[in-house]
Amino acid sequence: MEGVLHEEIRSPIEGTGEILEGVINYCLPRDGHRAQDPSRYKKDAEILENALLQDPNNSRYVFFLAQSYGAAGDLHSSLKYYEKRVEMGGFSPDIFWSLFTIGCLREDLLMKDELILDAY
Repeated sequence: MEGVLHEEIRSPIEGTGEILEGVINYCLPRDGHRAQDPSRYKKDAEILENALLQDPNNSRYVFFLAQSYGAAGDLHSSLKYYEKRVEMGGFSPDIFWSLFTIGCLREDLLMKDELILDAY
């Protein structure tokens, strides 16, 4: 497992893997103990901020930090970290979602139309 939050299973051998037929992954994010804590997203952001002090180029931490701030209602910080994630390049699904969310956040923050359209 890799990561301080939103852990991922990683193989020590790059480029390996296969589809596991018949495996079902149940994700119930509202059932656990953490789901009962109204400040969990702020706490997650703090954990990720601290992790980035140790590993400042970890693009997954930046992506999840942007998501955590957004879920906590801190739209300005969320925007800042989504923009940073785009600048880092790499994993295209993260870049796509970051650009899309940047556009949404700029709309929510009532920014100029040119800035909103630029994100999309």
